[in-house]
Amino acid sequence: MDILHEMQRRGWPTRTMLAEMFPGEMRPGDSPAQLHPCNRLTVNLEGRVTREIMSGGQRKTLVLEPGDCLFLPRMAWSIPHWDTPHLAIALVFPHGFLRFSMSNYSWQAGPRLLVQPSPWAWNTSKALGSPGADLLKALEAVTLAPPGDAEMVRHIVLALLSCSIRHLEADSDSPRMQRPAQVWWETVSYLNNNYADPELTREKVATAMGVHPNYLSSLAARESDGFHRTLEAIRMERAKHLLSQGKWSIKEIATQCGYASAVHFSHAFRRVAGIAPRKASKQSTGG
Repeated sequence: MDILHEMQRRGWPTRTMLAEMFPGEMRPGDSPAQLHPCNRLTVNLEGRVTREIMSGGQRKTLVLEPGDCLFLPRMAWSIPHWDTPHLAIALVFPHGFLRFSMSNYSWQAGPRLLVQPSPWAWNTSKALGSPGADLLKALEAVTLAPPGDAEMVRHIVLALLSCSIRHLEADSDSPRMQRPAQVWWETVSYLNNNYADPELTREKVATAMGVHPNYLSSLAARESDGFHRTLEAIRMERAKHLLSQGKWSIKEIATQCGYASAVHFSHAFRRVAGIAPRKASKQSTGG
């Protein structure tokens, strides 16, 4: 909640961009296109992030600065480029409900708007309802019409964010929701602080959290992509940062990221990133 209230205090989003529901043209080197069945509202908090979207019937490249917002209507074509440090939140609206998530590709020193860990996600237990649902329909309708008043779009987005915050707060007041959300928040924090441990297992984390391993697995499946994928995502984010520095060998990076060997790390990195770590390092450093 703190991050959303801080956005309100700063008057974010300062700029809102809209994508269109048109098929995109894939090009060599593109990451997989995203055709998501839900409306999505993404706000960039730190750093810069690049996305390819369709706008005006053409493929365009957007660079989102801190405070910028992108609305993606249902089935909008989009290709994100996770190649620069950034921190962002996303509000996803599946079938009238609300999913709040954060993505952290920062790993930067210095002051942070968000000090809690990510990736993290939270699904509400109740539908959004009015006026939030009506604002969402209005925003979706704008993407189907010719470009309109940018200030009007921004006001709709600000109102939708306010409704979403109130809805999230009301949902978090439920005793049923408080304990699981807190456990998962603390779990991800623990993973961020201990990902370099090659013996970091589900059982070890569950013991640290004071819950049964099976409960932790079910919680991870509900709140994210699962325990092992969450841990792997944290390790891969750190690995990409270290590779971009060009200061360490593959073996050293594997050790720093919690992998037992360079071979194990290389296989995992290739599976997630689609390229070998050495190639990723050369692309990042221009070597």
